[in-house]
This record gives sequence, C-alpha cells and structure tokens, in this order.
Amino acid sequence: MKPTLIAACAALLLSSAAAWAFPSRDSAAADPTYRAAIQLIDGQRFAEAIKLLKQVVAHDPTRADAYSELGFASRKLGDYGAALAYYRIALQLDPRHLGATEYLGELYAESGDLTNAEAQLARVAEICHGACEAFTDLESAIRRHQPRQAGG
Repeated sequence: MKPTLIAACAALLLSSAAAWAFPSRDSAAADPTYRAAIQLIDGQRFAEAIKLLKQVVAHDPTRADAYSELGFASRKLGDYGAALAYYRIALQLDPRHLGATEYLGELYAESGDLTNAEAQLARVAEICHGACEAFTDLESAIRRHQPRQAGG
C-alpha cells in the first residue's frame, strides 16, 4: 500500500472518529451553561447544577447528556423518582447513551433492584464491549449493594 493511500485512510478514520465516540460529559463543551453545571456536579453542588441543567434542556430538549446529568444530580440528592424520569428521557433520546445507562444501573443498585442493575450492566457491556470505566464502575456499585452472606 502506498504511503499516501495509508495517510488518506488514516485521515478518513480520524475525521470520522467522533461518530464512533460515546456521549460524555464533555460532548457539549461549547455550551457554557452545561459546562458550568458539570463543574458544579464535580464540586458536589447538585441542587445548583440542576438549575443550570434545566436551563440547558429548556433551550434544547434533545440534549441526552443534560438529561443524564440531571438524573445523576437528582439521584445524588436522593430524588430517585426524578432521577429515573431523567434517565428514561436521556435513553429515549439516545438509547445507547453510556452515561445514562450506567447511572440508571447505579440507581437500581442503590435501590436494591439488583436484577435491573445487572440488566443495565449487560447493556453497558454491549455498548462498550465491557472495556470501559462505566462497566467497571457499575459492576463495583452492584457488588457494593449485594446482600452480605451470613457465616462468610
């Protein structure tokens, strides 16, 4: 294969790599309101983040990332009903949204619904082939919430 053909193929692959990427907290980095909300979440200021994320989805109701983060912040505040609703919206908008899939599994694990948590783990494995941080994080969450064995 000629070097120019190899370079052309590599350029084509690199230019289309974004199409293969999973949605992430950084996928909307150009949106300052979203970016500020993520900084608030990182600082565990969940109620403030929710206010900003609601502004984001009011402006663009197709933002699966924002709904996923709304679910995350709501879950961290103990509002599992709102979290579940936001995760479902995110997954309706993007059925392969890795964050929402993982976070929904964590919600199920925290709620003691390990059957649905395991189903979400299988879905995460399907999305990222079991080789991603979301998989190991959800797997750990499920292990943490399993009942302790007596006499072990």
